[in-house]
Formats: sequence, structure tokens, C-alpha cells
Amino acid sequence: MNNVYLITFTPLDTFFFGGQVSFSDDYYVKSAQFPSPSTIMGALRASMLMKKGYLLQHKKGRFVPAEKSKAAADLTGITALDALDISQPDFGIIEQVSPCFLYQTTNNTCDAWFHLPNDIVKFKGSDFYQIVFDDLKGLASNCSKKQTSIPLRKQKHENTYVKAKEVQPGTFFGGKNFWTDYMANAKSVYYSNDIIDPSDYFTEHRQVGIGLAQRQAIDGALYVKHDYELHPNCCFAIIACFREEPAFTETIVMGGEQSIFRIHCEHIHENPLKGHPIIEAFIESSKTAQSKAEPTKQVAVSPLIANATFFENEIFSRCFINSTGAVRMLYSPTKHKDSKQNLKTDAWKMIPAGAVFFTTEPLPLNRGLADKIGYNKVLTC
Repeated sequence: MNNVYLITFTPLDTFFFGGQVSFSDDYYVKSAQFPSPSTIMGALRASMLMKKGYLLQHKKGRFVPAEKSKAAADLTGITALDALDISQPDFGIIEQVSPCFLYQTTNNTCDAWFHLPNDIVKFKGSDFYQIVFDDLKGLASNCSKKQTSIPLRKQKHENTYVKAKEVQPGTFFGGKNFWTDYMANAKSVYYSNDIIDPSDYFTEHRQVGIGLAQRQAIDGALYVKHDYELHPNCCFAIIACFREEPAFTETIVMGGEQSIFRIHCEHIHENPLKGHPIIEAFIESSKTAQSKAEPTKQVAVSPLIANATFFENEIFSRCFINSTGAVRMLYSPTKHKDSKQNLKTDAWKMIPAGAVFFTTEPLPLNRGLADKIGYNKVLTC
């Protein structure tokens, strides 16, 4: 894995990725803060193809000319991102992509920020504590949709019981110093200068939009669009492994609103991120799937894709999870001529980044395409 690169995506203006939608009286669409793995993979492939002149623009969209199809397939592969159960996807020279993370550069220093594990909570001031869930049996997952923090029930920390009302809700991210201490189990208290609140780095903008049908405005179809602007010192980033040195265009568009991003690619060994424990785990992928005889602690640093019976497995002693979701994809009849494929669907359990598992074996995750594009990245502590 010598061809490992840090690739950054810097928004040139506000950006919009598919996210929340409300169809109530206050109709709105709200961008996700981070691009999805499929969005990142699509941007990489499109930029590489355009750089080589294999992807051309037409008034009806982009297309690869027939005489360039073989070269294009060799470069970026032929696997479509419309299913998650493909065991051996073909992405050309792209071997593997990490989950997207927030990359910050300040005064000739840099850091990579990832979602905090769910056993780290903020309460009683500005510090963060690692809570010992010593009295919960079996699986402990989060409850109502309105809750944004872990529901604490008799959770003991240094002989003191922590009450749920003392926990400050929110989503937080840890940098190199936090993850170094966390993986070494070096602290029970983590200080706020090693942790950030993403809301300080994402500025939300709102504007009124109108629905379109066949490029024509629909009377009365008004909505409020929520998009974001990123802090000037920050950008999105991934670690990617290639079979050979890649080449990209200077800019690429991502998301349904065709937001413009500047792409920068550099060899990871030339970047001071080296030494960040999560970045090192991406580079040395064997660190993410260690197997031990005794129960191990495993932390999701990306969303996880697993089958519907994931939690029925007996390898779990306990789990700390904020929420779970589901992903279902329908194979396109235009891409699968076999009638058996036309109506086939796959349903997977989606577990957000930050989930913490105590297990006796590696997690039973959906391997293959999901691994390749940035899902299912787990650290063993």
C-alpha cells in the first residue's frame, strides 16, 4: 500500500448534500454536513475520468464515448453504487477509500477530526468524561428519537452516579491528541481543547427555493433550503489507496445542487497527519480487524453496514449506540437484464459512527463494496 494519499475537498462556496426533508407545513430540505461515501467515490471517479478526457459533458449530462469505454473502465472500474452486497467490486485503480473526515490546518499544523465514541460524554462544565456502564446487562442502545445524548441510567464514574440531566447534548469530534489518549485508555477525563463542536465550523445558511418539474417552476411549491458554509481553515478529506498514482482535475462538483469543490492530492507520508492513530489504522488496514480471545472494545469511526440480524449475534457483551437506521436499495432493471435481479432488494442495518462495542470476536459486518467506499471502519482498543 505505497500509493496512499490524502485527498482534500475544499468548498468554494456554500454546499448542499442530501439530508433531512420535512413535508409538514414548514416544508424544508436540509443538507447533511458531510458528503456520503457514495458521493465521495462518485467525485473521485468523475474527476479522474475528466482529467484523462474520458468523461465528456453534454447538455443532457456527462457521458463516456464508446471509443474511451475500455480505458475508462480500466481507470475507475465498472461497479455501480446501487447495491451494498457486491463482494468484489471493481473500482479500477482505486483500491480503498476511508470515511470522510474534517481536516483542519492552522499555523502550519493540521489535525483530523472524527466523531467521538459514544462512551465519552460532556457534563458539568466543559470537560468530557469516559463513563463506565457497569450495571447495564446485554445490549444498551439509545432510545427516543428526541434524545441526542446517551441515556445515562445509574452509570458509575469514580463512585459517583451521573444523572442524564447533567449531560450536555450535542455531537462532538476528537482530534489526534484525543484519539491517542483514548486508544491507550490513558484518561478518564478529556479536555475541551482536544475536542471540537462541529457547529463552530459549519455555518448554516437558509434561502427560499421553489420546486421544479421538467425545469418548470411549480406554483406554490415553496420550501426553505438549509445549506452550509465551512470554516476557512477546514475542508473535507479522505485517505485513499490506489494501484498507481492518480491524477485529478482542479475542481469537481458534488451533491444534488452541484456544489463546487477544489481537490488537492498529496502522498500521505509527506503530510504531518502521520502518527494520528485513526489515520495510521487506515494506512495499515490490519489494525482495524484484530481478533482477540478475550472481549475487545471496538469503536466505529465510520457508519457501519450490517445485516438485519446483527444484534442477535452472541459475541456482544454490551454496546453503546446512539441510534440505528436502515438502508434499502432496489436494483435497476436497466442495469440488470436478468429478471431475477430486477426486483431484488437488499436491506441493511445502518449504525452511525461513534458506536462502541464490547465483543469476543470481530464485528460481523457486510464486507466488499461497503469496505471499499468508506463504511465499516472499526478501531480495536
